[in-house]
Amino acid sequence: MQAGSLGEFLTLVADRRELQRVRANVHPHFELAEISRRVENAHTPQQPGPALSFDHVLGSSVPIVTNLLGSPERVAMAFGCRHLEEVSSRFGDFISRDLPSGWRARIDDLKRHNSYQQCQPAIVKEGDCQYVVRMGRDVDLTGLPWLHNWLGESGPSFSSAHFICFNEKTGQQVVERFPILPLDPQHLAMRWEWTSPLGRIWEKARADDRPLACALVFGGPTSLEAVLRWSPFRWKQPLLLTSILSQSRIDLVKCRTSDLLVPSTSEVVLEGTLDPKIATYRTGRVTNPMGFLMSERDCPIMKVACLTQRRNPVLSESIPHDGMSEAQSLNLLWEQVIAVMLKLDFPQVVDVHLPSRSTFGNHMLVAIDKQSPFEMRKLLHALWGSPLLESPRLIVGVDADISLRDYASVLKSISFHAHPNRDYMTTGSIGAEHDVEFASGRGLNLMGIDATRKWTGELTIDQTPVEWGGRVPREIVEGLQIKWQNLFEV
Repeated sequence: MQAGSLGEFLTLVADRRELQRVRANVHPHFELAEISRRVENAHTPQQPGPALSFDHVLGSSVPIVTNLLGSPERVAMAFGCRHLEEVSSRFGDFISRDLPSGWRARIDDLKRHNSYQQCQPAIVKEGDCQYVVRMGRDVDLTGLPWLHNWLGESGPSFSSAHFICFNEKTGQQVVERFPILPLDPQHLAMRWEWTSPLGRIWEKARADDRPLACALVFGGPTSLEAVLRWSPFRWKQPLLLTSILSQSRIDLVKCRTSDLLVPSTSEVVLEGTLDPKIATYRTGRVTNPMGFLMSERDCPIMKVACLTQRRNPVLSESIPHDGMSEAQSLNLLWEQVIAVMLKLDFPQVVDVHLPSRSTFGNHMLVAIDKQSPFEMRKLLHALWGSPLLESPRLIVGVDADISLRDYASVLKSISFHAHPNRDYMTTGSIGAEHDVEFASGRGLNLMGIDATRKWTGELTIDQTPVEWGGRVPREIVEGLQIKWQNLFEV
């Protein structure tokens, strides 16, 4: 069963006894975040922690849920599946037909298929998110539970709302996620990344001296939350990707003050405009979704003209911390989806792994069944140039018989088969603020390591292939399996 709203998903989580309610009064400044971190740190990836529902947040009547997607089972459940393999197989079934090579041609061809049309969002006349409507001076943003996460932040913020605006150039809605900061009862500061396409849309609106209609969405289908959180994709239509993975359409409802469309099952929707006539606000340091403190910056201000919500809304937030169990759980899904994508153009790809600390796919391990010289190098450049993936800052490629989750084996492959002057490759890219190496105004160096066994054509004249000698005849291995129990009897 798939939940259409956050409330329905919480019911499913509670039925599995994976929802822990915190009924005591909790302060939104540091205390709530620290409680969430301590509970998550007390658990392991093998035994994930529960989702936490803070029912009484001081200064607000709206509860907050944290660690919602903190286990692989809950991530799969968000898409109406029991296992993550079911989710990735849906993506594979959707795109594994006889299609043209190349992503642009493939997507264009998909648009002519019935399955593509069936995944398009449906527009409905009414939505639960508009049960309560407040306009103008009746809007009071101070009643929402704004959180402080770390010392050093300039003020409270919220990072799990989805910003929506219209891109006139493409004719589509843009959906992005970034921290937002409250300024007063009707104004918010938008702290999107400087490389975001929203920057170009905003600059165009400022050049034309026209307000940009926008909306902030809290909650909605948990499957959409999973796609927009910790995703390594630059998918221009996240609603479509959500529908593909969940095999369920998302119902959209028109905003009260603009033509923008928002999920009908959202918890809270803030409608307003970014007005070029309103001066920008220079924020101090803000925590991004990965937990790093971003530097101060001038941010556009959203004037909220309308607030709509469900009858009893509840908000879900990602609490940054070292473990990041939500990111780890979602990485297990994204590495399977990425493997499906790569195998279309590179059938020799066997496995893909995003290490647990590799949020947003900054680090990637790839195993291939090597068929020709320099094959790994071609794949490295294809990954960096993919229009659908964030550029991984470090990619390590190994042979198919190496387990990507056995880091000792991966390191052994690097030491045996990767020569610094031959197999370490670098290229430049534009940095993103969620990367620890980000520096404003500077590019970012990406590195790839070809740790596959080298063929003769890949070696110089004075080099010979290096091979690990840890092999014995198969008949010896099979024979020992039979007689092993009797070897050590007294």
